[in-house]
Order: sequence, then structure tokens, then C-alpha cells
Amino acid sequence: MRMASLHLLMGICFMTACATEPTAPPHPKGVPTSAVWAGGADGGVFIECSYDLESMLNKCTAYNDHTGGIEATGNFKIAGPSRASEADKFSYSGFDGKRIYLMDGSVLTKISE
Repeated sequence: MRMASLHLLMGICFMTACATEPTAPPHPKGVPTSAVWAGGADGGVFIECSYDLESMLNKCTAYNDHTGGIEATGNFKIAGPSRASEADKFSYSGFDGKRIYLMDGSVLTKISE
């Protein structure tokens, strides 16, 4: 009985440790404090997007979450439920080097510098 309880406790601890959300690292030097971290246990990027009324596109920059170096910057076109003009409400989920992913399934794809 005692051994079964120990195994159960170890299983609960393991599941809890695996279920915790990764936390954002501190902003590296040169990354604006307004940039939002998106990533997972294997790392991520800080992202900042704004809407450009003239081009009707999002101007986005993705910064390396360790060095602060720019991973991508330029104009991005959005596809999905989010609207480009709502950049201040974007909830980022990740970046694959070319596309920025939002929590609602929308994708921002780079089209120009």
C-alpha cells in the first residue's frame, strides 16, 4: 500500500511539472519592454507588432529571446480570425522564422522589409 501511494505521488508530481506553462525570460538589452514573449520550453522570441494604416499591414519585429538580436522585421499580412488593425490585442503563440502565430489560429506572414 505504501509503495502504491509513493508511485501515485511521484506520478502527480511528474504530471504537474510537465503541465506548467513556460515563463517569459527577462527582456534582453535592446528589446522594447512593449515586446511580448511567445514560445515554449525550447525557447521563443519577443514580438512587437503595430498596424500601418497606409499599407493596411502589420509592421512586426521578432527579437531573439536570449541575445535581443532581430530575427525578423518588416510588413506582415494576416490570415485568420484576427484583424490586422487589432495588433494591440494580438495574443502571440509562436514564431517559426517566417510566420508569427496567434493564439486564435491567425497567422502573420512576412511579405516585405
